[in-house]
Amino acid sequence: MTVVDFTQHQLQLPRLPLPRLETTFDEYLRMLEPLLTAEQFAAIKQHVADFLKPSGFGERLQRRLRDAVVHSQQSQGSWLYQLATNYEFLQCRHALLVKTNTFTLFADDPTLERVDLVTDSEHRSRQGVYSAAQIKRAARLINGFLDVKDAMAAGRYPESQPGTGRLCLHQYRYLFGVTRTPMLKCDVLRGSGSGGDGGEHAYTDPVRHITVLVDNQPYSVPVYAEDGGRVTDADLERQLWAVVEDVESRTKHEEPVCIWTGMPRDHWAARERLIDVSERNITSLHAIEDSLFVVALDRFSGRRASQQEGKGIAGLDESHRNGFSCSENRWFDKSFSLIVESDGRAGIQCEHAACDGLVPSKVAAEALKHPVQFLGTASALSSDTRLPPPEALHFELDERLHAMLLQARQETATISANSDSCCLQFTDYGSDFIKHTGSPDAYIEMAFQLAFYRIHGEFASACESIGMRGFLKGRTEIGRVFSMECRAWCMAMQDPATTIRERYRLLQEACRVHKDMIARALRGEGASWHLHALYLMQRKDEAHPVFTSAMAKEGSRWRIYAGSLNSADTFYCGGFAASAPDGYGIGYHFRRNAIHIGIECDRQGGTTSSAGYRGMLLDVLREMASMCRALDSTASKEDASQ
Repeated sequence: MTVVDFTQHQLQLPRLPLPRLETTFDEYLRMLEPLLTAEQFAAIKQHVADFLKPSGFGERLQRRLRDAVVHSQQSQGSWLYQLATNYEFLQCRHALLVKTNTFTLFADDPTLERVDLVTDSEHRSRQGVYSAAQIKRAARLINGFLDVKDAMAAGRYPESQPGTGRLCLHQYRYLFGVTRTPMLKCDVLRGSGSGGDGGEHAYTDPVRHITVLVDNQPYSVPVYAEDGGRVTDADLERQLWAVVEDVESRTKHEEPVCIWTGMPRDHWAARERLIDVSERNITSLHAIEDSLFVVALDRFSGRRASQQEGKGIAGLDESHRNGFSCSENRWFDKSFSLIVESDGRAGIQCEHAACDGLVPSKVAAEALKHPVQFLGTASALSSDTRLPPPEALHFELDERLHAMLLQARQETATISANSDSCCLQFTDYGSDFIKHTGSPDAYIEMAFQLAFYRIHGEFASACESIGMRGFLKGRTEIGRVFSMECRAWCMAMQDPATTIRERYRLLQEACRVHKDMIARALRGEGASWHLHALYLMQRKDEAHPVFTSAMAKEGSRWRIYAGSLNSADTFYCGGFAASAPDGYGIGYHFRRNAIHIGIECDRQGGTTSSAGYRGMLLDVLREMASMCRALDSTASKEDASQ
């Protein structure tokens, strides 16, 4: 990891520029054209011309925005940071369960793969539910994440990739000890990383405990010694076994208060009533919300579930669904939670308001570098430092809260059941092959659109998350990636009369346009947030059809919402929810010889299927490779004959 002076590093970053009106509306028209008829596009062009006329409405909004930008950059360092954080996340009233939080499934631990600590009864809890493999994986992950936390406190951040340039580190301050607290209309971030600005570190806070959830029962578990020193994996194993044994010894479990955190945000008003009922509830809530992060020890195993259903032994789909959409044994408000299944398979679920998905994935990649090493019993090895025991966190509920919790359990179960997700472990080829034909990112986005078109018989408004951390407090731009060139290529792939050479040429052109769009966004010329900021500059009595027309709204109804994830070999797949009820949420990451993809859609819409889309995408990726290889073979023969 790179050693940096946080303050100096941040001061040297450029500020995000405010795009020109003409640049943004060129992008606006380019994005809408492939989705509209000729008549509709002519009408929207007239609206844009009216908006951009000299001394017109567009210039008035831009002047207001420019004044707001000056104030925002002076107070926040970025005109976009607070807008994106508040509007996109904290003001969003959707449930964090499925709708907002992201999930990444880790690769299995190589040490545990070689040693069977799952089926041996001597290595299981008293009731046979929790295994030594699970506890050892959890302890190693906890210490791995604490290693990264302590490294960041010393100024070492996971930004060491060559050629990436200087990236903003601000979001790293929102990983440990931060909770999204529910409030009416707009949530707030609270905890050790949410206060202060500029170069102030969050990682000197004395918080030394995590929250562990077992069967919906929360525990405060110290992970540092009383003197602040670090402890061994064996010490942490002993702490986790103590929690498991306490849960299994109970004659009756307490109500699953954690389920409330999966409710739509305004419905999680029960938090205020919890506080009003008793002081004990305040103490328990604060212990969870102030903790460094959450570890959920699940009774579930994706592999076991897959075997029981006769689907094979891998169980990746089942594990992905458990991590992404399970409504129980979670505290969704925490910045991140480690989820460890009963056989040791694990992943990370992240709350999105605190930081964008790539930041916790970089931290996870660092934490996963060292697999399980200690295979003895927890009592066989320990440090000499004193480690306080775990503490069960209790809540007192009155009759009204009991009724509210019953409703919450029903609602969150419905949200979970409505989510349809699966993984695609594509191993025919990966980034090495694609780089011979163009940009891997552009290539895969073309595949997403063609698969959608073949299933639904129409094109989709598509967007891609583009990291903007090259700027101070940069978050993500919403790249509008469907173009006329992509449309032309998809149509050619459906036309048997189009030659392979012409299809390949059209693919290359579509990928070039995609790369140019990404490059513009990375320069600070993205259109999506600028358009939204202009929209917010309107006063109550003002409106313009560039924002309000049905044609404009169609362009922002993302039926393909995609984003690339960390390409580390320590991840299986990850993903996030679909943005539209008739669309797909797609998380992907490349390996040199594989592409790992997570797909999510909405069952309630009735028109989408994650498995159906996966099957079509598999066919499209193979067809694209056949096209590229056929053209390469033809070119080689032509070269040989000359």
